Amino acid sequence: MDVKRFDAVDGLRGGLAVSVLLSHLVGSIIGWSENRPFVGAYISVVYFFIMSGFVLSYAHAKGNFIKYCLTRLARLWPLMFISTVLMVILYKYNQYHGGYVSSLDVFSPMVFLKNILFLHGVYWYDFKLINEPSWSISLEFWISLLIPLLFTRLNFIIKVIAATSVFIALLYFYRSGVPPNLLTAFVSMLIGSICYDLTKKIWFIELLKDKFFSIFVLFALAVCCIGVYGQTHNILDYFYIVAFIPLMFVDFLDPETIIYKILTYRFFIFLGYISFPLYLLHESVIISGFLYRRDSVFLAIVTGLTVSIFVAYIYARYVDFYLYKYLKGQIKKLPF
Repeated sequence: MDVKRFDAVDGLRGGLAVSVLLSHLVGSIIGWSENRPFVGAYISVVYFFIMSGFVLSYAHAKGNFIKYCLTRLARLWPLMFISTVLMVILYKYNQYHGGYVSSLDVFSPMVFLKNILFLHGVYWYDFKLINEPSWSISLEFWISLLIPLLFTRLNFIIKVIAATSVFIALLYFYRSGVPPNLLTAFVSMLIGSICYDLTKKIWFIELLKDKFFSIFVLFALAVCCIGVYGQTHNILDYFYIVAFIPLMFVDFLDPETIIYKILTYRFFIFLGYISFPLYLLHESVIISGFLYRRDSVFLAIVTGLTVSIFVAYIYARYVDFYLYKYLKGQIKKLPF
C-alpha cells in the first residue's frame, strides 16, 4: 500500500496548530492558569516532532545530504526570520505606546542573532525567545538532519531499541513531564521514523486493514484530544505521547472510515495548509493587542483566532508558496 500524500496527517497537524494558538490566546486573555482550556497544547508540539519524523523519513530517505540540509533551511528559516523580525517591530511599537513587552532582551542584537540561528536548545546558555513558539523549530531543524544521516540507515530493531531506551531515560529523569529539549525532539522524530518503517511491512499493512484498527485509531485521537485540552506537566505526558502513535497510520486506513473522513475534511486540509505560519505567526497577533477587545473574552478569542488564521493564510498563499518553490528550484540547480 503506497501513500504519496499524507492528507489526514496534514489535517491532524492543522488541528494541533490551532490547539497551540488557542492555548496561547486563552492564556494571554484570562491568565496562564493550569485550569485554562488547551493547557496541554505543549504536547501538540511533541506530536509535531513525531509527524515530522514520519513524513521526512518518507520524503528524504535518499538523496544528496547537503541539498537536504538546504531544503530544510528553505522550509524553516524564512518564516523563522520573518516572524522574529515582526515580533521585534511589534514589541518596539508596544514599548513606545505602553503596550506589552516580554523583556528588553528582545531588542538585543545578540539575542536576535541567537534566535534566527536555531540556537535554542543546542546553545549552552539560555537566552530570551523573541517568538516563543519558535523553540521547537530550532530543535526540529537540528534533529531532522539525523533522518538521512542516521534514522533511515539504522536497522529497524536497532531504531526501536534506541527509541525505547531514550524514552525510558526521559521518563526516569523527567518525571514532572516531557522536557522541551533535544532528547524529546530526538526520540519523537525517531518514533515517527519507526512508524514510517512499519508502513513498509506487509504484516503491518494487513493489520491496518482490520476494521477494528480504525476504531482503535479513533479512540487514540479522542485520548490525545483530552491530553491536549487538559494535561498539565506530569508523568502522564509520556502516556499521551504513546497514545499518538496509532494516528500516524490514519492515511493507510480505508478512506471510508470515520476518522479518515474527519481529518481529510476540507476545513482540516485548509488548517494543515496554513499550519506552519499559523504556528509561528499567531504570537504576533496576540501581542499586537489592538486587534481584539479584552473586555469580552469570547470576542477576544474569536477575533484573535480569526485574524491569526487570516494572517497565516495570506502568508501561506502569497509568500510561502512562491518563496519555497523558488528556493527549492535554486537548490536543485546546484552542481552537486
